Amino acid sequence: VSATAVRAYDERTVLATVLYGVLGALREPPAGFERAVERHFAMKRGRVMQVMRLWAAEGREFRSENGSQGLLGDFEGRMERLSGEVKDALSRLPLVESPG
Repeated sequence: VSATAVRAYDERTVLATVLYGVLGALREPPAGFERAVERHFAMKRGRVMQVMRLWAAEGREFRSENGSQGLLGDFEGRMERLSGEVKDALSRLPLVESPG
């Protein structure tokens, strides 16, 4: 399997993780887990944004070293848009202190 095929898979996985695992959970948390989801993301908001920046940077770095043929053409734009949506959703959460 080529590095480009792996990167293409990674990009689809990253976008799905952000869309469904982060935004989906924030917008429609599982019934009965609303408070747990809110608290989790409130405590991890900085780390979530840090990881999203890392994922976007990895995409830029791969393209700069290997080109973009065979990759999602709109990965960077979609990550930028999703980052804004995540940041907005996280900003609406109450401030909580991390334990310990």
